[in-house]
Amino acid sequence: MKAAVTGGAGFIGHHLVGGLLARGHQASVIDDFSSGARSRLDPYLDRVTVTEGSVLDPLALDEALAGCEVVLHHAAIASVARSLAEPRRTNDVNVDGTIEVMLAAARHGVRRVVLAGSSAVYGPGQDPASEYAAVVPRFIRAILDGERPVFNGRGDISRDFVFVDDVVEANVRASGASAPSGLTCNIAGGTPTSFRDLLAAVGAAAGRAVEPVIGPARPGDIAHSQADVTLARDPLAFTARIPLGEGIARMLAWFRDAPAAPPASDRP
Repeated sequence: MKAAVTGGAGFIGHHLVGGLLARGHQASVIDDFSSGARSRLDPYLDRVTVTEGSVLDPLALDEALAGCEVVLHHAAIASVARSLAEPRRTNDVNVDGTIEVMLAAARHGVRRVVLAGSSAVYGPGQDPASEYAAVVPRFIRAILDGERPVFNGRGDISRDFVFVDDVVEANVRASGASAPSGLTCNIAGGTPTSFRDLLAAVGAAAGRAVEPVIGPARPGDIAHSQADVTLARDPLAFTARIPLGEGIARMLAWFRDAPAAPPASDRP
């Protein structure tokens, strides 16, 4: 199978590229590098084609999708806070960009487009330095640096976290010819975790108990989210396999070994 990954230099995107190659598939990437990091693709440059361009550009999409059976569409502006600051650009990329991807898929006879929404995904490779950084890498970086992590709002805010390797597996399964067409489902752990419990898990993995600093809530953030994962179980035979504690430990190990300078911001 040859798959095009839009946003392939992003956090989830580059994991998808690696996951496809590890499973014996081919991959093509399109990314405008406005937030994704070119260096993430360095290990794969001898095995993937990379198109620098926007999903709003039909010509760039034609180059990236040529010969592909599947498109994994992950190019997006996913930050709620950024959508409030830049609503027009967010709409252009997320809505009009998706339309352009679908039109390009039709032009090239692509048999399946897997469209990603958004979720509280974590795993090695996330950038903790961005203003838009996800909470898990921010907590880990703060603890490793001997600082007190900041809660944006109350500590009982909760999210349904899922490790990035599980997200890769779900995308690959959804790409298969036997997966049902038109399926809409949630890919998540299915269990909410409060920020306070999350910080405790990170502290346990690091062997250090930490008290947070309470900061202001971010505009647009909801208090709680939990995904119903029922619809993914039978059609995709998918259930998240990596428990929160194990994922945190793996991510912490990656951050300890990672270069001092983080990758370009993903603004998740």
